[in-house]
Amino acid sequence: MTADRERVEIDSLAAWRDWLAVHHGQADSIWLVSWKKGDSRHVPYGDRRDEALCWGWIDSLPAKLDDARTMVLMSPRRRGSRWSAINKARVAVLEAEGRMAPPGRAAVAAAQADGSWTALDGLDTVPADLAAALAGAKAEAGWQALAPSLRRGLLEGLIDAKRPETRARRIAAIVARAKSG
Repeated sequence: MTADRERVEIDSLAAWRDWLAVHHGQADSIWLVSWKKGDSRHVPYGDRRDEALCWGWIDSLPAKLDDARTMVLMSPRRRGSRWSAINKARVAVLEAEGRMAPPGRAAVAAAQADGSWTALDGLDTVPADLAAALAGAKAEAGWQALAPSLRRGLLEGLIDAKRPETRARRIAAIVARAKSG
């Protein structure tokens, strides 16, 4: 899983920014290697993510490298990839701070044009058909007990359903999951 991608090791936010300034247009994902907390070369995760957003890249899969370093898969944002509320809020802050680079602005503009910018809006709102199914199965308490990230993931899968049969099947699976805790 980790051997097939380039590893880019950074020891400062400036090093990550410099790498992105040169390589932001490449198509391949990389493993961004960073030192763990407590090491003077540690770059906080949020800073790494923010800099990626500035250049039209996105963070995804974290992984442990060794006792001193971690890594996270960083990728150029693909057309049509949906934007989370967290990343949209971060982009607004980065833009206000004057940190957004032209490639990052282009990624935002493309997402706004193709609808992927708003595709996840309202993700924390339970749709009426799911709410009715949860109520009918007495599964509301189980739904509320699920971790917020899991609820968002399940709702995202529901949003992705193209056919009514698929949506109904996913609602049934969500209700079963909520009932089982």
